[in-house]
Amino acid sequence: MRVSIDKAPEGLSPEATEQLRRFGILADDEDGADASDPAPEGDGGDEEAPYGYWPEPCANCGKLIPRAKPAGAGRPPEYCDKDCQNERKAARARERNAPGLPGQMLRLDELVTRIEQVASDTRLELKKVNSPEGIEARLAAARAANQQDVARANQATVQAQADASAARAEAHQAAADREAAEAAAERDRAAREAAEEAREVAEQNARTAEFRRDQAERNAADAAAAQQLAEEQRAAAADRAERAEREAADAIEQRDTATEQRDQARQAAAAAQARAEAAEQERARAEARADAAERACQEAVRARDEARRVAAEAADRAAAAVAAQARAEAEKDELTAGYADLMRSLKEVKREREEAQDQATEYSRRRVEEEKRAERAEERQQQAEGRAERAEQRAEAAIGRAERQRDALAAELAAERTARLEAERGQAVAEQQAKDAQHQLAQARDNYDRLGAELRAYGQEIDALKEELRQERRTKKPARGRKPKPAEEETPEPIPGQTSVPMPGDAEGEPR
Repeated sequence: MRVSIDKAPEGLSPEATEQLRRFGILADDEDGADASDPAPEGDGGDEEAPYGYWPEPCANCGKLIPRAKPAGAGRPPEYCDKDCQNERKAARARERNAPGLPGQMLRLDELVTRIEQVASDTRLELKKVNSPEGIEARLAAARAANQQDVARANQATVQAQADASAARAEAHQAAADREAAEAAAERDRAAREAAEEAREVAEQNARTAEFRRDQAERNAADAAAAQQLAEEQRAAAADRAERAEREAADAIEQRDTATEQRDQARQAAAAAQARAEAAEQERARAEARADAAERACQEAVRARDEARRVAAEAADRAAAAVAAQARAEAEKDELTAGYADLMRSLKEVKREREEAQDQATEYSRRRVEEEKRAERAEERQQQAEGRAERAEQRAEAAIGRAERQRDALAAELAAERTARLEAERGQAVAEQQAKDAQHQLAQARDNYDRLGAELRAYGQEIDALKEELRQERRTKKPARGRKPKPAEEETPEPIPGQTSVPMPGDAEGEPR
């Protein structure tokens, strides 16, 4: 027996009315009254909706919903205006509170719709988060970032090794400069010894001049004695006495000249001694600068070691990031399995809903004849509702697990980004240390250049000092085997009984 009603309950929505009509509960004579499908008229349609209409009509009145702006991304509206939305909301409230089978069917339909919406949103989120393309893209980006970090760490290590090699080369250059400074100091010591020898030679010349002066004084005394002895013969020896006086005057002049030369030699020796002491001090300063350069080189080597350590830490963090990627892939598989379970649960819910609808249809059709069977159908419906609630709970639990897994994956990705940031900071520290090492090397190189310039200037000064010493040696060294001779004069005739007295400048054994 087919049970039907002639009129739909008051306030029932068109969708619920259509479902009752599809189940055969509502008679078909109201199709014309309820099947109103207002469509936009052809005249003036473009003026009313310049951007066209949405694909789905209004869920309340059935009219097409005009677009307010050109087509684009976004969720399509369900109602044409606020009035339809409020009417639909009020109708849902009335239908939800309606007694009997229609209210239960509507509540079940709303429950299934809500589950489908939640499942759809979950599918979208899972598709965004756990789609193979998205996961592969994120994994590829993470691998590329890790490889880039490793490459940067390797580059920093190579740069640190190059800086260390440059530092070693600078250290070798500093050692060579120090050896050159020591050689220059050795040359300075040799120049100082030569100056000492020149001073000794000058003193020897001074002593020789003093001896000659004493000899001249003794000769003058002998000449005076001879003059006293020859006073009786003064007329005959007047020329000889005058010559002796001239020779004495020459000897005195030579003595004064020798004294002046001795003073000049002493002054030159003192100046040479002062320049030698200044050269020794400059050598000490050069050695101090070379030691400072050696310390700078050691600092650069320590900076190189620190950069290597930072690069090793960056490599360890990169390995940890790769392990995090492996964990993310495993969680992706788990999420995929959870999504499959959720889809199976949704299919089961749909199947149970279809069974409940069939059971409700059978119950409505045979309500009068089979009360007991209707009660059993109601019990089965309640069981179906319980299963639906349990399915909803399972779906919510699966959604919660999916959200927790998504949050865990987001936390893993955040940790991965943190590790990458730490690696970048370590790389920045390594680069800063490399820059500091380069700056120190540049300062050491500048110090080396300045030291080389000072050493070259110092060598030029030493060469000038040597040239001055050679000039002084050439100008002050007397010629050997040559003595000034007085002008040749007539030798007076010897007087009987006269004693021969040797005079300065006469050869030994020469008769006077």
